[in-house]
Amino acid sequence: MTKWIIEKTDGGIIGLPTKEVKPQHLRHISQTAWRILQELSREPNYPKALARKLRLHEQKIYYHIRNLKKAGLIRVVRQENIGGIIANYYGLDKPAFTIKLQEPKPIRNLKTMKKEHENFLRPFVEDGQFNALFVVGSTEPHGTHRAKAEDATHGIAMALLFGSFLNIVNDYHVKWDTEITKGDLNRNIILIGGPAINSVVSKINNKLPIRFVKKGEVYYSIYSTISKKHYTSENIGVIVKAKNPFNKDKYVLVIAGRRYSGTRAAVISLIKNLDEIANGNRHNPNVHAKVVDGIDLDSDGQVDSIDIKE
Repeated sequence: MTKWIIEKTDGGIIGLPTKEVKPQHLRHISQTAWRILQELSREPNYPKALARKLRLHEQKIYYHIRNLKKAGLIRVVRQENIGGIIANYYGLDKPAFTIKLQEPKPIRNLKTMKKEHENFLRPFVEDGQFNALFVVGSTEPHGTHRAKAEDATHGIAMALLFGSFLNIVNDYHVKWDTEITKGDLNRNIILIGGPAINSVVSKINNKLPIRFVKKGEVYYSIYSTISKKHYTSENIGVIVKAKNPFNKDKYVLVIAGRRYSGTRAAVISLIKNLDEIANGNRHNPNVHAKVVDGIDLDSDGQVDSIDIKE
């Protein structure tokens, strides 16, 4: 459970997630360690770059990094290949830390999301902050299919949904699939669109519990390894939360369909049926993978409702 520092201002109640630390960990907070924490509060960084910025010996930085990590005040947030070497980028575990001398007393509760929603959306949303990268298929011809994606509107819809759970957005969190770097692949990623138009989905497709099946040059069905069923409707979509194949400490969330209408069905499912989506697959609730079928209720040519298949 996340702990918070709460302040009451003229504009209302504000808060900051905090890490509760034990008194013995205070010995690790030297003047140099404090400078490192201040730098990491601005943005994640790796030890060699911190040494240059703080004008300190690299080994001294490593010494404090080890102690701060042991105290639970910082953690590795991502890895990047720099000059042929994998560098660990460190960031604050929480933007504040506290030592509890008395037991907390009741106060007015902060607005929070349902527990099942919190579990499903973690780690993409944590402590009211967005901790992922949206990846949408490029609108230019690209990939083996030379396809042009039309899913940008779905990305906007997903941003609105995730934004409703956030307290603050302090960075740019969207990229075309053609812009993705190796470092990006090691993050938590939210992928919108199927493998024909989102090249990142095509790279991880065979690792997913519900995946797209290719026949010739066409993805002609969606196959569930959970129910052992094939789905061939044009309006079929999937929502899959799984470990990131590029980094087992991170997650991917795939929101996609066989066609544009299937992706729309998956997006509508998340917006209107998050309770059901968060419950996991009907055949195995421990697997967060859903198959949905889009329905055009008012016959206007657009999917506006869904039927959850599993």
